[in-house]
Formats: sequence, structure tokens, C-alpha cells
Amino acid sequence: MSTVPGLISVRDIGAKGDGASDDTAAFQAALHAFSGLKGRTVIVPPGTYKLTATLHLEDVLLLGQSAGGWPADSNSGPVLVIAHDEPEAFVLGAGASVHGFEIDHVTDAQSTTLKLTRTGPSVTNLKIHKPWIGIACDTKPLEHNPGRLHVANVFMINVRHVGLDVQYTYDVPTIENVEVWISVENLRYQQTAFKFGHNDGLRASNLFAFGCACGYDFYTSEDGFGCWGALESCSTDLTEKAMHVRDASYLAISGGWHLVHHRGLVIDAPRARISINGGVISTNNGPAIEVEAVRQLSVTGLTCRRGQHNDFTLMDLRGAGALSISGCNLDVRAVGAGIRVGQGVRQGVITGNVLTLFNPRAPGAQPPVGIEAGPAVTGANAGTEPVDQPQPSLPDLFNAARQYAVRYQRSGAYPSYGDVTDNDRMASFGIILIEKAFAEAHRIPEADLEALIQGTGVGFDTVEGKFMSSNRWAVAQGFAGGFPTLHTEDGELELVCIAAGMAHHQDVDSAELAPGDGSLGAVELRMQQVDLWARENGGRLGFPNFEQVMIDGRIHYGAVLFGEDVGTRGSLAVEEI
Repeated sequence: MSTVPGLISVRDIGAKGDGASDDTAAFQAALHAFSGLKGRTVIVPPGTYKLTATLHLEDVLLLGQSAGGWPADSNSGPVLVIAHDEPEAFVLGAGASVHGFEIDHVTDAQSTTLKLTRTGPSVTNLKIHKPWIGIACDTKPLEHNPGRLHVANVFMINVRHVGLDVQYTYDVPTIENVEVWISVENLRYQQTAFKFGHNDGLRASNLFAFGCACGYDFYTSEDGFGCWGALESCSTDLTEKAMHVRDASYLAISGGWHLVHHRGLVIDAPRARISINGGVISTNNGPAIEVEAVRQLSVTGLTCRRGQHNDFTLMDLRGAGALSISGCNLDVRAVGAGIRVGQGVRQGVITGNVLTLFNPRAPGAQPPVGIEAGPAVTGANAGTEPVDQPQPSLPDLFNAARQYAVRYQRSGAYPSYGDVTDNDRMASFGIILIEKAFAEAHRIPEADLEALIQGTGVGFDTVEGKFMSSNRWAVAQGFAGGFPTLHTEDGELELVCIAAGMAHHQDVDSAELAPGDGSLGAVELRMQQVDLWARENGGRLGFPNFEQVMIDGRIHYGAVLFGEDVGTRGSLAVEEI
């Protein structure tokens, strides 16, 4: 036993740490030892400790692993097993601290792991598994004040209801580097990761939510007030909704990224003043920002992107009393509006924004509405339309596909110009990746290839000529077929040749090929037509060899077809081209 006053180990007074024995009494005795002495520390050596009742901490540090790595994916500290159904596992009073543990809930009780009730609690370097609520300040108005709390480096996994719920902190609470991660699929989209009620001077940074129904929820506490404070670099992924502001007085949001299924930031807070500076919001099925009501809204330098569906407005500002939108980048895509300002907006300025139209399946599509705004809104952007983003050139696409194949250890790749299959990626082009087991790359002198198509009327300097000659060379060498990557070096063209027996040639009636996208060039259109035909006829993959023959008086185009064991579909984001 330690002879240092105020320092004690739970092992010194009977804790076993074997995962089977009930160590509750030893913990309770250690936490109350040296009562009245400031700066007490209770040490918990490595082990697994079973706890069967709530533990109360006041002016004491419960210390597991004193220093170490981020506890998210591995944990070398002691494990505290919560094996009871009481409302809380730990209740922290004034000056109480918990540091360096994994805390596992093994019952289905609707209990809170750590309840913070008075000024100055500290919760750091924890991994919390399967709580109903992870950390909460569920106190009564003015009765207690858990202000100046410090929560940092906490990883919560498979939370069942709420990760962190903070309210009634009347002085500058600090919350940083906290993750709420739902890894089990049947638990996803049921939780709120972070909830904030009445807080004065909230300082929250580097928070992250994954697989939740809502990432951040700002609400009205029972005393009738909401939050004022700041969020910095707080993000979400795979959530239904990134953030819902139902009440706040002043709220500053800076940075962070949000990849969400439905809606990004939803604001229904008539008395709130909200400032958004920077960050990215990517949504699949709803607005990046949707405003039902807000007193003032300022958005600067935000990037908004569309995902799976196009038919919605990126910024739907129906009820903003006063607003300013500037320096933002909006991926408007094919349909819908970039910014729509409702009649409830009394005054506003929209200026200096970039609205980009980009849809790889309809590159010549008519631009949608850029900004819809009434006379109350002024600015250089008011009433403008988005600008078409240029299509990448065919050589650029081939080069990007080749680099992608090298990066992911494939024999080669080519753009298909078919439908984009990976809908979560923005502004993408479909590509076909050829597996290494069924193909190999060769570099052939261009003069030798050119000789193979002499007399055909097709020039080797064209893409059609390179495809035709490459496939002819591959077949002559005993391969099933081949295509060029369009990469040349020292007078040699790089080909990808598919192994014998792994592909076959077929002459397809031109009448069977889909019309395709009329805005594409001849080469791109043929590649798109063959890809679509192959997919619709047996779920195969394919590319044109740019041969053609007359059969029964009808033009037939040559195609090289193969199964999904030889190649796979992928996509290239425009940023990668």
C-alpha cells in the first residue's frame, strides 16, 4: 500500500481485476479514502474490473493508463465492466476526473456511463462500448453547474441512444477529439451523436459522428435557453442528417466535412444568429443547408456537393430573416437549384459564389437554375446561372484510368462512358478495371502496330486506329483481345492484352446499340454503346475494337466481351482526372 497521502491503488484494498470477481466495494473504499484531502488519486492497475453499482467521485482522479495512444482501435489500459442496471455507471462531482480506461456495458440497461454534475469535471482518454448515453450533464437549471468541464480523447462505439449530451454549463465547457462510431449495421441511424442544450461559451472541436441518425443536435433546455458557442472542425460520415439547430443564441461553425444520406445542416431556430465559415457538405437526397427559420445567417467559403440524386436545392433558405452567402462553391449538377431564397427572407446579399454544373452522363445538359431570389436579396450572384464545367478530354481520362489501375495493382483500365456505378462519389466517370490474373501489359513499337491497319482507311494517329491495331496485335499473339492505354513512350504504345479464353469477339448489329449520349464524340459514344449493350446482354463488360462488317446488308460493329471475373466496374472522381 502506498504511504503517500491521497494516493491509493484499488488492488491494495481488495480489487481482483480478474473480470469475474465483484470489485465494486474496493473501488468505493478507494474513492472515499483520504476524504477531505485535495488532489486525491485512485490508481487502477491493468486488469478487468467488474462493477455492480454506481460509483460517485468528488475531488478525486480515477486513473487507469496514465499515458498512451488513442484508445479507439486498441486499448492497453484497464477495463471497467458495467454489470448493473442502475441509471449511471459513474457520477462526477466537483473536481472529479476519470482518465485512461475502456468501459464496457454488458447489459441492455438505459444507463449513462458518466454523469457530470458539478464544476470542473474532466473525462479523458476513454473508450466507451455500448452505452445508452455515453456522457451527459443532465442536471437541473441553476441547481448544479458542470461548467468548465473538459472532455477529450473519447471514443464511443455502438452507442444506443446519445453519445454526449451537454447542457447547463454556464461557463466555457471544452469538448475535443471525441468520436461516436456505430459499427454494427443493425444499430445504425438510430442515435444522436452530440446534443447541446443551454451552454455558455461552448468550445467544441474535432468531433466526429459515424452511422448516426443525427450528428449534432442543438435544442432548448428546460430553462428556456439554447446554446451559444463554437464548433471547429467537427464532421460526420454516413449519417442521415449532419446537424439540426432547433435553438441557439449565437453559434459559430468553422471547417469540418459532412457526408450524409439526406440533409446536411437543418436550421429551425427563429432567434439564432449563425455563422458558417468553410467546410464541405455532401448530401445524397436533400439540401446541404435547409433553413426553416433563423434570425441571421452568414455562410462563407462553404463547399456544397451533390451525391446520389440531383433533384433538390443545395441551399434552401426559406426562412432566413437576414442572410449573407459569399465565397461558396456549389456543385449544382443536372437539375434543381443552387440557392433558393424564400419569401421569408427580409434582406440578404449573395455574392462571389461559384456555381458549377457537372454531370458526366449529360455533359451538354441545359443548366439548371443557379439562384432563385426575390427583390430583398442583392449581390453579383443574384439571378445568375451555373457555369458548365468542361468535359475532360479522352486522353486525360485514359491517363487517369491507367494511373488508377497502377495504384490498385490492376493490369489496366479504360473509361466506359457508361452509368456511374459508385453513386457516393461526386462527378465521376465510369471505368473498367482489368484484373492482373487475366491480362498483361505490353509495349509495342508504334510502327509495327500501324502496319497492321494499313489499307483499312483508319489512320493510326486516331484513337480508333490505336484500338483496332492493338486488338489485332493481341489476337495475332494468341490473346483473346486487347486495348491501348494511349500511353506512349520511346515510340512504343502500351497495350493491355486479355488472356486466351477469357474474352470473345462478337459483331453487334448497330440497330441493337443504344442511341447513347448524342453530345459525346464518335469514340466516346461507341465505347458507351458497347458498354451498355454488354451489360444489358448477360451482365458482361466490353470495349469496341472499331472493326465493322456488313452482315445481311446491315452494319455490325466489333466488340470484345468478357465477364466480371476478368474486369470490374469502378469510377473516377473528376478531381482524380
